[in-house]
Amino acid sequence: MSTHFTIQNCGLIPVFCTGTVDDFPLVNARVHYDLIDVQSLATLIQTYTSNASLPLDVNYVFPLPSDASVCSFKAVINGKRTIKAIVKEKAIAKAEYNDAVSQGKTAALLEQSNVEIFQVSLGNIHPKSTIEIHISFASVVSHQGDLDSVRLTFPTAIAPKYGAAPNSQLNYMSNVRSWFHPLIRSFKSALDFSVAVQMTSHIKSINSPSHPIVIKLGECTLEPSTEFDPLKARISLSSPTLLDKDIVIVLSCQGLDKPRCTVESFSPEEGSHEFTDAYALTFVPRFELPALPSQEFIFLIDRSGSMQGGKIHAVRSALQIMLRSLPTRGTTFNLLSFGTRHSSLWSKSVAYSIHSLGVASIYVDRLEANYGGTEIRSALETAFGSRTKDVNTPTTVFILTDGEAYDLAGVQTAITQHVSQSKGKVNFLRVFCMGIGDAVSKAMCDMIARAGQGTTVYVGEEENPDKKLMRLLRAARGALVENLSVDWGVPEGSDTEKDDIDFEMVSSESRPTAAALPPMSLFNESIKFNNDVPSGPDTTPVKLAPPPTVQQAPASKSLPPMYPGFRTSIFAIVKRPNAGNSAPSKIVRISGSALGRQVVLEVAVTPAMAPEESLQNNVKPLHVLAARALVQRFEDGGKAGTMTRELKAEVLRVAERYGIASSETSFVAIDESGVKADVVQPFIVSHTYITPPGGFGGGLPARSIRHNMARLSSVVFHVLHASPQLKFTYTL
Repeated sequence: MSTHFTIQNCGLIPVFCTGTVDDFPLVNARVHYDLIDVQSLATLIQTYTSNASLPLDVNYVFPLPSDASVCSFKAVINGKRTIKAIVKEKAIAKAEYNDAVSQGKTAALLEQSNVEIFQVSLGNIHPKSTIEIHISFASVVSHQGDLDSVRLTFPTAIAPKYGAAPNSQLNYMSNVRSWFHPLIRSFKSALDFSVAVQMTSHIKSINSPSHPIVIKLGECTLEPSTEFDPLKARISLSSPTLLDKDIVIVLSCQGLDKPRCTVESFSPEEGSHEFTDAYALTFVPRFELPALPSQEFIFLIDRSGSMQGGKIHAVRSALQIMLRSLPTRGTTFNLLSFGTRHSSLWSKSVAYSIHSLGVASIYVDRLEANYGGTEIRSALETAFGSRTKDVNTPTTVFILTDGEAYDLAGVQTAITQHVSQSKGKVNFLRVFCMGIGDAVSKAMCDMIARAGQGTTVYVGEEENPDKKLMRLLRAARGALVENLSVDWGVPEGSDTEKDDIDFEMVSSESRPTAAALPPMSLFNESIKFNNDVPSGPDTTPVKLAPPPTVQQAPASKSLPPMYPGFRTSIFAIVKRPNAGNSAPSKIVRISGSALGRQVVLEVAVTPAMAPEESLQNNVKPLHVLAARALVQRFEDGGKAGTMTRELKAEVLRVAERYGIASSETSFVAIDESGVKADVVQPFIVSHTYITPPGGFGGGLPARSIRHNMARLSSVVFHVLHASPQLKFTYTL
């Protein structure tokens, strides 16, 4: 069964608590960002206090930006003992955590549920103790859509999802809000939020479309300074905020769009496996290409239940602007609404005219969020199937959505398949996305644009979208800049990266070729028909070839087209075999073609600035960001087909080597101080709950839920002590 639900106040959703959540309240939460140009390193600190009289095991979930890479995790117990986590293969980390908890040791485990949701498990929290969780993550700050501006977003809510959750997801999350209103209210804790800004050129403006903020220009620390520095600023909220919507900071800086390439070195003395340089090439292209002579535009409109209120109003406003901004000549268009079902305004695209615009405008004015759940994939398949048959007319699909669906892999597969089939043809296909709302699934929207060779803009419910829409349409109307490649200045003859993944299978036997064998008899009495054919899952170890000299993400063969006004970021990790006799490159060169004409850009390389937090924790931010990009590259390859053992091995190697959480790795920390808690084995009883009136949202009816129904998770109580004071586990 598919369910649609809303989760908010995350970072604070418990699995384990004794009696009520008051036994393990969040007493403080704060986030601090160090923003350097378009990259950031942030630390999230959450402080919990155990008011229980018995040891606690606690699990909770929290959201992070979808492009964030968790690179440090530690727990401070009672302000005295610090247990610092290390990155290990996911199954190994989980086993070590469980083993430590079973021995009565205090332990912590951080796992990635998906690219937007993380789970922390804390085992054996002693009565009356305080535990402080520190999580550091690096990310690339999103382009705002305006000139020389960036948009920093810190999610404080997990966007609701439609569909069946993958096995890796946390089933207990569904319907927490519906069933436990007192529980949720008690977790509406305030958040302290601050940003230290250090740019390479003058700051022009800072604002927040989401929250009242305090801006201190000229310095980025809390310490008073006698000198005013126009490159620095400090931002904080006017007052601690409840976790009810994402925090958004928009910053404009002189020359921020200009090409820049920074480099960071990592040596074995600092903990690296080998001497490497991490490069980050980023800029917002500015060029003008002629518009395509003819084009088809298909607008895919999310009208699911989650789009009610301000979101559907924002969709109506955006569509009215976009429809009136389409090219006058050579244009056909159509509108397709989707939810659990989908329907189109016309059976196929029609010519753009005053009459068709008027019909479409009336249709848009009547849009309501009444189509149930969010079935994006089936709507995409319908849109792709309705494309024009004109071989000289390319198609652009705009998706307007909040992205609230689980089926990332299915959506990516559908888009990748159709876009790749049209690549190199005159009637090529592109997919662009507009994320709508104050709590959008950035993972879904960004993935749609990556797979669709398009780009993404984000519009809040109360935000003016005019400039962003004009840039999006300009990008969609123009010809492609493609066939891109980057020269990182690696000497000729180096083993540069191949497009395909290098690996080999370890085998204990080698088989001769068929031609070298003697003829086989069709009746051999010595044959005993032993069952010697291997069966079951393949457990043969995957032996990866050594990493090439240059590891680039996105890879050369999958570099997306460039669009004027939208930031391009490319990362690389480059080995330096003779570190003492060599230095990082001084120039990188990116080249490609547009309408048969060569395009080229050379960018000077400068050393990366390191925030104080990275120096204290021995974190290499550029290596972390490059590793995250490489992991995304391998994971995208898996979603578009299957996540093979070879791809998983690549993710594991990169994530372990550069110390980041991923689909294949987790952080685990164990307190070896010798202080242990008594261990009591739980027993389980179940209970039945009824969904509230209106059901789960998305147009689904209310229904009863029992623990033995395969379609829905039950609410399970783990009673850990045979005493009047019970310890519960809520698995929702």
